[in-house]
Amino acid sequence: MLLGLDPATRTGWAVVDDASSDPYLQCGSWQLPRRVEIAAKCNILSDIMTDFFPRHNINYAVVELPMSMPPRRKARAVQTALGFEIEEGSQGSIGTQNQLWGLHGCIIGALRRQGIGYRCVAASTWRAAMLGKFARGQAKNLSRSTLEAQGIHVPNADAAEAGMMVNWLLHHVKRFRLEDEIIAREEKARGG
Repeated sequence: MLLGLDPATRTGWAVVDDASSDPYLQCGSWQLPRRVEIAAKCNILSDIMTDFFPRHNINYAVVELPMSMPPRRKARAVQTALGFEIEEGSQGSIGTQNQLWGLHGCIIGALRRQGIGYRCVAASTWRAAMLGKFARGQAKNLSRSTLEAQGIHVPNADAAEAGMMVNWLLHHVKRFRLEDEIIAREEKARGG
C-alpha cells in the first residue's frame, strides 16, 4: 500500500493499493491538538503512525515538504482616525513553519523506523503534475472536487491533498523503488 501525507495540525492521509489493477483510494485526516507544544504534537502523531503503518501494510510513502521560504509580506491600506495608513503583515508565520517542519521530521523518523521507503515532494511539484494550471488558492478545492468526481469520499481539503499526492506517487513509485535499490547496492558495495 502507498501512503500520502500532508503534515499539519490536521494531517491529511491517503492510502492506495499499488498492487491492484484497479487501485481504490481511501483518505482521511488526523486532528492533532491545537495550542500544545510541537513535541507533544509529534508524540501524538508518532503514536498514530506506529499503529497506522502496519495496520494498512504501508510499503512506500510520499510526504509533502513544508514551505522553506519566509512567509510572504503583504501590505494593505487601513483607515485610521488620521486617514489611510499602510499596514504590513505576513501570510503565515515562522512559528507555523517551525511546527510544520517538526511534524515533517516526526513523519520521516517514523517511516525510517518502520523501514518504509519514501519521497518528499514540494506542493508545487505534485500540484502541477496532478492539477495543471489553477487559480491561486484553489488547489485544495480542486483536489477535493477532482477526487469526488472519481467517486472518492473526501472528508476535508487536507485529506484531498493527500489523496492527490498519493495518486502522484502511484505514477512514480516504480522508478523511486528502482532508484532506492540502486542506492542501496552502491552503499553496500562501498561498505556502508
